[in-house]
Amino acid sequence: MSEPSSTENSVKELTEEAKWAADPKEQKESIEQLTSYGQQAIPALEEVRTITAQDDIRNEADAAIKDIQKKEGVAGEAEKEEKKRTRAKRRQKTSTSSSRKSARTMKSGKNKTSKSITTTKKPAVARKASRRGTKAKNNARRTSSASHKDSREGRRGSSK
Repeated sequence: MSEPSSTENSVKELTEEAKWAADPKEQKESIEQLTSYGQQAIPALEEVRTITAQDDIRNEADAAIKDIQKKEGVAGEAEKEEKKRTRAKRRQKTSTSSSRKSARTMKSGKNKTSKSITTTKKPAVARKASRRGTKAKNNARRTSSASHKDSREGRRGSSK
């Protein structure tokens, strides 16, 4: 096995210092020093970011990672994933909002192309006629059920 190079050792040392130093100033200084190692320091900075509990140190590590990626011209995997998630959310929002709009227009009977749709009411005479038809049907049902009751009563009476 080959021994780690001096840069790997110094990256590891700076990483440990950035993670576990008692003074936040020391942690920030080690993060700054890590940025000078470029692409090699990104995994170490990500490790610092995930382990530390202090927001300012986490933000410092994030800023250092972004700075290295800008300098190197490499977009980080986390950044790509974040972009994908936001695009997916936007697509999801637009699809649900458009389906809601179409449901609303279908409910209200309005269409986007026509500005207003007028509905025609039946004249009062026609409404009354349709009611009469319904009343006639109901009356027919009542009379048929009444005659059915009479026939049942007749049977009961004969058995007495």
